[in-house]
Amino acid sequence: MKYRELAKAPPESMAKLTTNMAGLYAYLKDYENSQKYYLQTLLLYEKINDRAMMEIIYGNLGVVEKNLGNNDKAIQYYTLALKLDEELGNEEQKVNNLCNLAKLYLDEGDLDRATLSYHQALALEKMISSKFTLAELHLNMGLIYLKSNQNQLAGKHLLKSLEVAETEGMNTLIYKIEEALSQVYNNTGNYKQAYFYHVKYHNLYDSINNENSRNRLSELQTRFETEKKEKEILSLTAEKTEQKLAIIEQKSNLTRQRMIIFTILLVLFLSAGLAYFLFIRYRLKQKNKHIELENQNLQIESRLLRSQINPHFIFNALNSIQHFVLNNEKTQASTYLIKFANLMRNVLSMSRKEMVSLEDDLETLKINLELEKLRLKDKFDFVFSIDQSIELDAIYIPPMLMQPHIENAIKHGVEKKEGAGTIRIEISLLDHHLKCVIQDDGIGREKSAEKQKKGHVSVAGKLTEERFEILKKKRGTHISQVIIDLKDSNGNFIGTRVELIIPFEKD
Repeated sequence: MKYRELAKAPPESMAKLTTNMAGLYAYLKDYENSQKYYLQTLLLYEKINDRAMMEIIYGNLGVVEKNLGNNDKAIQYYTLALKLDEELGNEEQKVNNLCNLAKLYLDEGDLDRATLSYHQALALEKMISSKFTLAELHLNMGLIYLKSNQNQLAGKHLLKSLEVAETEGMNTLIYKIEEALSQVYNNTGNYKQAYFYHVKYHNLYDSINNENSRNRLSELQTRFETEKKEKEILSLTAEKTEQKLAIIEQKSNLTRQRMIIFTILLVLFLSAGLAYFLFIRYRLKQKNKHIELENQNLQIESRLLRSQINPHFIFNALNSIQHFVLNNEKTQASTYLIKFANLMRNVLSMSRKEMVSLEDDLETLKINLELEKLRLKDKFDFVFSIDQSIELDAIYIPPMLMQPHIENAIKHGVEKKEGAGTIRIEISLLDHHLKCVIQDDGIGREKSAEKQKKGHVSVAGKLTEERFEILKKKRGTHISQVIIDLKDSNGNFIGTRVELIIPFEKD
């Protein structure tokens, strides 16, 4: 078989090949290599679930382990072989394995287990086709009973063994049987029979030894040369077979490595594809989210802008200008008109920006307060208190965050108060944030709500909350807002205080 064909050989062919290798090494008495190949063979037969061949390999491993001096392992393998004999109904092979197991128990000095194994084998006596196995079985049973002083049973089995051995001319067993029978009859006081078998034992023993001596000298040289050549042939065969197995293993490893590499590359490719898909999906999701936030922000800013320059506000502004003109208050009319124009320009300009300088934001607030103060005929005054360490032109915040609270301070606070009121705006630094305080001494939110028309909703306040949420989602800007109702010692409302904590960016 060519190496390429061998590499593609099915497990059955590989198993036969490794079985032959194991047998060759056993013949050469190289039991360690024989063990190695029998174990490989066992794995192959387990893979294809060939139970009959597994039984044979278990038995062969029992022989190999016994020759290696590993009686415990040999017993384990014979036990496994016997289980398969039961499963397969292989009674003849079962007898052989039971006899081999009994011999191991005898070597270990375990007469009880040896006796049990031989009895199990004798129960299948009719299945024993080998006369030698049958004669050896009865001989060993006789020897066991002889050791335990059960001379009658020993004699029974020894005579049965002798009957079979003499029929087949098994001299190597006959002299052992005759020696044992001599001991049995000596133990029972039948000295005549003891002497008879003792003489027969010695005559046959001497005959075998003399014949062996004559033949041995003539055969030694021939046998030596023959065995030498056979070993050389077997060694060469084993070497070639090992080379074939090495090539098969190498090709198998190469195929396995290629499959592993292919699998890894496939997993990497699929992972990269999935990662790219998820990344694109994430980008699109983020982009859509950003667009959605932009739209929401634009809508809120548009609504906020409309709330700042709504018709009512414009009407009030124009009405104030008309009032100044009709009363021939040209200076005030001009001042109001200029401030109104500046306010409109600032509001429109800031509505297009995400961030504005604190300076521009405060300027717009100031103009708004001045216009409202003129419109309400000095109904209130306002004060800005700004930390001197703050660089107004270098700090940037989202535009018009304070404006709705200024509007509420006027509309729901000082405008409805009897007498003049004051609005105070304080700006300070607090842990890399701006702390903005808008405080009025008006009538308070509760009384203002009582005077407010039923069903009225503060649009500016709602828009401010929505805008805070959009800024948080879009820029990660978290703006803290606290509204405090101010009371005197008697529990009467004396104004409102709003505290805003705003993150800022620095130019």
